[in-house]
Amino acid sequence: MKRISLPLILLTVCIIAGCGRTGTEDTVTFVSVDPLEKIFRETAFFNSAPAAADAARGEHATFQFALRSSVPLRNVTVEVTDPLNETLSLPVEYTGLVNYVHVGRATPNPARDRLQPISGWYPDPIIVAGEFDLGADDTRPVWISVRIPADAREGTYTGKVTVKGKTGRKNFSIEDTFEVTVYPVDLTETTLKVTNWFFTSRLD
Repeated sequence: MKRISLPLILLTVCIIAGCGRTGTEDTVTFVSVDPLEKIFRETAFFNSAPAAADAARGEHATFQFALRSSVPLRNVTVEVTDPLNETLSLPVEYTGLVNYVHVGRATPNPARDRLQPISGWYPDPIIVAGEFDLGADDTRPVWISVRIPADAREGTYTGKVTVKGKTGRKNFSIEDTFEVTVYPVDLTETTLKVTNWFFTSRLD
């Protein structure tokens, strides 16, 4: 009886278990996150939220998606289609990438609930989403803003966001959808009748 070597057995088990897979689904993460949540460069776990927004006429609906990969990504592009409701559509006003700024000196006496990334990099400016690269184990938020015109018909509109690029020598493409529900409320013209600044000592 021919004896099988231990390395060959381990290799066979590895192949069966799938530990040698390098598909896009194992390396690239693209998930919807609440726009009010801050995403840092080192963020690896995301509190995913439905990519759905309620809006009135005259408002803007905003969405945030987190892109992260365990391998370097090159020539990445983001494509967004206008949300559709049958033949009607809402205009995508802005598709951006959240950039980071480094803080070298901490604020004296910071609040107890402060956000403090380990890397020292904070999300701040939103730049136009052109072609970009993403390093391994790095996170990049994608920001989408949809304008609700004053004559928009009420109903639910569905759009699509597509991220394309290269992982090594392979191309990858990931798609997701987002929804905007428009209500028959008009907020195109608003007035401010309340103030937070009031000093009785200056009335003399």
